[in-house]
Amino acid sequence: MSSFAKFCITKKIENWNIAEEVKQKLSVIHPNFPVRVNHAKIYVEKQPLQFVLIGHHLARKGRIVALRVPKRTKALALNIRILYQGWVLVQVDLQIFLIKTSMQNFPDQNKYAEDLKLLDLDNVNYYKSLPNQQVINLLSKSHFQFMPTLQDSYGFSIAEGFSVATPAITTNICALPELITPEENGYLLELPLNESREWKNWLHGEKLQTAEAALEQIIKFLDRFRYMNI
Repeated sequence: MSSFAKFCITKKIENWNIAEEVKQKLSVIHPNFPVRVNHAKIYVEKQPLQFVLIGHHLARKGRIVALRVPKRTKALALNIRILYQGWVLVQVDLQIFLIKTSMQNFPDQNKYAEDLKLLDLDNVNYYKSLPNQQVINLLSKSHFQFMPTLQDSYGFSIAEGFSVATPAITTNICALPELITPEENGYLLELPLNESREWKNWLHGEKLQTAEAALEQIIKFLDRFRYMNI
């Protein structure tokens, strides 16, 4: 379902004596969703810039980053609203919907205990669950889908977001760069990659600056918008 998946398969079978024959039989067919809108999304200056997050796993999917960004934008007085579906609604005028998030994502939750306290910010609302149609509605109303994931495969929610003209900000791992054309339908946050096109340092983990990188892309978008409207 992606060039990344094809790459993974060919790596696994590279020592087979029929590897070349198998490779010739591999075709990439991306998943698809019905197109739900017929026009591009429009951002109006001074309107809260709204983000939506979808998916399980708080740490693996980069939800910790999503909790840090609202705090940073609030400090900078940016007009951003993040909707955190997992289920969290963050409004710092950066509105995050956190959808379907599992708090049991790392053996030692003390690793992000301080970050979980950010759920108590006055710009964060926590949701237990949402039906799929409400998720689609949040995608439709949001200016960006925010997916700063550290480990993934495809990113189905990003493709689903495209069905309602919602661009995405995500990392450059696995198949995600196949979906995003920077500054056309979103932005990529650059992580160091290994030969398998996954995050290079996940096991021993260096301190990532992903939240700062995400904030930089958000500011870049706002600056680009202002420049276009001068």
